[in-house]
Parts: sequence; structure tokens; C-alpha cells
Amino acid sequence: MGVGGSNMVQMCHVYNLIVKDGISQFGISCEKIRLACNWIFKAKIKARITEFKNRCKECGLEYRKVPKEVCIRWNSLFEMLQVAYIYQERYN
Repeated sequence: MGVGGSNMVQMCHVYNLIVKDGISQFGISCEKIRLACNWIFKAKIKARITEFKNRCKECGLEYRKVPKEVCIRWNSLFEMLQVAYIYQERYN
């Protein structure tokens, strides 16, 4: 990797830190959504996923697995929140 590539990596790292700091202002809300998504999908318990699929069908939503947050991807939390918001809107 050349000098330009090294600078790009450093800039992306700084950007990631800035985004994470901004997100920390909404910590408890994001954490609740993260825990709910992990509870449904991470355990690989078929009953939970089946229940989620049934609820989606009842609400007229297409089943979609909510993206996981990945600490090295700055937009992964945004993607998770974006999908979770669609489901939240219909469930409430």
C-alpha cells in the first residue's frame, strides 16, 4: 500500500471515531435496539425467528434480517437502525 492508501486508512479511522462519538450520545436507545436484534437473530432459535416472520406477515412487512453492527464499519449501526425503524413504525 502506498502513501496515499495509508492516509486513506487513517482518515477512515478518524471518521469512524467521530461517528462513534456522535452515536454515543444516543447510547441507551441504540443499545436497546442492538439487544433486541441480537435476541431475535443471534441465538439461532428457530421459534424466535419464526415468530418474527409471522409478525412481519401480520403487519404486511417483508421479512428481512436486521443487519448487525460491526465495530469496524461506521455505517453498520446506521443500517441496523434504518431497518429496525421500519419495523418499529409498523409494530407500534
